[in-house]
Amino acid sequence: MINNEEFNFITEKMMIDGLDYHYNNYIEHRESLHYYIKDMAIEKLDFNRQKFYSMRHEVVSYINRMGQFKAFADYHNKSELLPTILKFMPLRDKITAHRAIDKPRKNDNVPSVIMANNQVHGPVVALWGGNRFILQYKTDKGDLLNFDLIEEHQKIYKEALLLFNDI
Repeated sequence: MINNEEFNFITEKMMIDGLDYHYNNYIEHRESLHYYIKDMAIEKLDFNRQKFYSMRHEVVSYINRMGQFKAFADYHNKSELLPTILKFMPLRDKITAHRAIDKPRKNDNVPSVIMANNQVHGPVVALWGGNRFILQYKTDKGDLLNFDLIEEHQKIYKEALLLFNDI
């Protein structure tokens, strides 16, 4: 039987490894894209489409993993150690893990939530430079959040390590 300290170490390691897992998968899919599409065979276009879907999946999974860190920090009253993660929690709460879709209540209007998710004020998946996904979300205050996994990973990873070192 493992003790609490060993259990916490294993949990922390798995959470940190999860961030790296989704980031590394994203990079691997990104690096395997075919960049010259002009006069390219249909099968290569289909290959790129599958890679884009895979990249999107990794970004969504990464954002959901960030939610685990927030919950962990909240439990230990250490949320202030995660400013980057906190900044992007609206993406998780409203886009990648929306409660009204995952577990609707009687008064939720699920079709309108799904429709809103396909509008400009919902998630916008954009390719930047032909090889990046950037999720955008317009907050209730009108601020536009742009989540670019390549730009944010190191900051988020450092915050996660800081959290675990502080607990």
